[in-house]
Amino acid sequence: MKKATAILLMTLMVSMAPASACKMDNVLDPIKSILGIAIGAPVGAVAGLLRGATSKGVDYSKSFPDELGGGHVGTLLGTPIGFVTGVATGGVTGVLNGLVTGIRTGISDPLSKESMSITGDFIDYDPYDFD
Repeated sequence: MKKATAILLMTLMVSMAPASACKMDNVLDPIKSILGIAIGAPVGAVAGLLRGATSKGVDYSKSFPDELGGGHVGTLLGTPIGFVTGVATGGVTGVLNGLVTGIRTGISDPLSKESMSITGDFIDYDPYDFD
């Protein structure tokens, strides 16, 4: 009795569905989006961590010595301080940016380079840009 009711209910639901919903592409879209998020978010977070830490570490290690007046003392103090600061802030915001990009783009464009935060040059990455 339960089997017959389930079959009848499924037949009724399928017959009421629009013809466009029965296409195979539409059936696979939610699966692709789920996979896009499941793969894009962690890969994007790791890529964001590595790219953000590297890009901001290099960027800050170049800019901090100038902010400290340049010269030998500014370079001696500014380079390591700038590198550590850049790695820390770039890494944390890179993880968040990669995670957000992986989720947002994983839905609309699953399994793409953009959803995994691996587009462009490795060091040409702005972890502070949350578009």
